[in-house]
Formats: sequence, structure tokens, C-alpha cells
Amino acid sequence: MTSELTVKVSPGELVDRISISELRVSRLTDPDKVVKVHAECMELRRTWEDSGIPYGHLGPEIMRLWRELHDINLKGWGLEDRVRAMESIGDYGTVYIESCRAIHRNNDQRSATKRAINDLVGSEAVEEKIHGGAS
Repeated sequence: MTSELTVKVSPGELVDRISISELRVSRLTDPDKVVKVHAECMELRRTWEDSGIPYGHLGPEIMRLWRELHDINLKGWGLEDRVRAMESIGDYGTVYIESCRAIHRNNDQRSATKRAINDLVGSEAVEEKIHGGAS
């Protein structure tokens, strides 16, 4: 039996996972955890490199979307930290509520950016959002 599984993911989802792994590496302080997360990040990057997705004329736009997704994830991380800090002190006031709402908007932007990556490379695998009563 193996403890690792292989699944197909869209290119946008893979870039998202790489971005989040890079953020985790940059914020961890425990050397053992850094080594593990860095190895995971490198494996994800190898997957991207081995995917055969052509850079060519797509390269600049993919890199722009990659940076955009990184910035969105960084913002989301900060929002999540703020919400957790406020929960820890029982402060559920206006700042808490606005931060929660900002998380939803940030996640919508994150989803749109992943979709833009998928559309750019012609991926058939996409993430379908179902929030807001849509089916």
C-alpha cells in the first residue's frame, strides 16, 4: 500500500499548489518542516516542467498569471491570519466581518486566475465554482 496518490489536476490548480507551497516555505521556521515543504514544492515544479505545456508565445502571459496567483494567495494568507487572530480574542466586529467577506472575494479572484491559466493553455480540466446558488 502507498501513502501517496497521483491525480490529474488542471494547470491552474498545479500553479496554485506551487504558489502556496512557496509561501509555506517562506514562512516556516522549523528546519525539518522547511525541508519537507521544499521537497514537495520541487516535486510540483518538476510536474509543471514535465507537463509539456509550451511556453513559447504563452510564456509571458503564463508568468503574469503565475505572479498574479502568488499575490492573491499572499493576500489570502494575510486575511486568514487576521481572521484567526480576531477569533482567538473573540472579536467578531466589523473588521472580522469585512475580513471574512474579503476572503470570499479573494477566493473568487483566485478561481478566476486559475481558470485564466487553464483557458490560456487549452486545458479541458477546470474548476467549476458552485457558490451563490449556481448549479
